[in-house]
Amino acid sequence: MPFCLIEDINFNEVRIAIIQNNPVSDSDLSFMTEAEKTRFENFSSEKRKREFMGIIRLKNHLFTDEEISYTENGAPYLANSKKEFISISHSYIYIGIAAAPFNIGLDIELISGKAVKLSPKFMNTQEMLSFDISSPEETTRIWTIKEVIYKTAGCPGLDFKEDIHVTKESDRYFADVRIEGKWFTTEILTFVKDNYIMSFNQKALVQK
Repeated sequence: MPFCLIEDINFNEVRIAIIQNNPVSDSDLSFMTEAEKTRFENFSSEKRKREFMGIIRLKNHLFTDEEISYTENGAPYLANSKKEFISISHSYIYIGIAAAPFNIGLDIELISGKAVKLSPKFMNTQEMLSFDISSPEETTRIWTIKEVIYKTAGCPGLDFKEDIHVTKESDRYFADVRIEGKWFTTEILTFVKDNYIMSFNQKALVQK
């Protein structure tokens, strides 16, 4: 199946592009650089190949003359840009890239009962009281928000339950994160598409 952009979101300084995670059926890799072709051909699984193909398609849609590199912790970044940051997420049928002039996190998750079962492991006492922990949609949303903040903070080892706190004011979601003993905060935008939650931080983290 061909590349098909299904979401192209621009929100203030944030750009997000999302495609369907289609099977690899096109042998034409002309849209990849030589380094990307080599990496693609080194993947042995169909899943990894189609995810990588989707990522490169999205990268080419959002940027000109850019390549994606990865830190030693596995976080993606643009090899040629010091002014734009990216985040990548893939979940079953979707692949997405978010870009912004600040540290950005994007997470896409299928709504399921798994988040309900695991909620005591990643939600603190206040969150368990504030949100409907019997709802797969709500608990999946909280999980995606915490994933977004984990990616944005870029600090391996954060405890989802103790170091990342989620609150809601009216219909707006906020997240606080503790980094090296200091608390930072940002606002999260989150929406549902085809039984998936898609979340990203609309602003940079700022110290409280």
